[in-house]
Amino acid sequence: MQRVSKIALIAVAVGALLVPVVAIQADAHWPGSFLFFAIAALLPSPLYPTGPAVLVGALFVAWSVPVTVGKTRLSIASIGAAFVVAAASTAYFAASWPYALRFQGRAPVMAMVCANVIAIAAIGLIYRWNRRIPSVANALAFRVVVLIWMFSTASPWLGEMI
Repeated sequence: MQRVSKIALIAVAVGALLVPVVAIQADAHWPGSFLFFAIAALLPSPLYPTGPAVLVGALFVAWSVPVTVGKTRLSIASIGAAFVVAAASTAYFAASWPYALRFQGRAPVMAMVCANVIAIAAIGLIYRWNRRIPSVANALAFRVVVLIWMFSTASPWLGEMI
């Protein structure tokens, strides 16, 4: 059995609390996350926004378990998950582009595109950092950035219901 890293456990515990808070704050200050709304739609209304936030925190903890036992190099599954989210976000933007420009306007849509480009660039840089020097810090940073991005700007609400 591998030894559990106390630092990694503390970082995962802190992340489990902070990642949902940041995701909720990002969701509240942008047009809103379609993914966040979809999850919320499946839950009773008193659980919004707590329900999706708890889900984000639980997802972070589950995804971070390997880091707590010393597996700091990003797995193919983690990289694949980030790639799938990026591909889905790109497809979502392409499909929503006409509606977004019509109902949101050019400036908010371009701000959302810029936020997504910055998030994808950050994920790519953290991935490269992890490939060169795997560590608890960059393994958890990768997960934090992917989850916050996924639940905030990766799938913004671009329709008319704003």
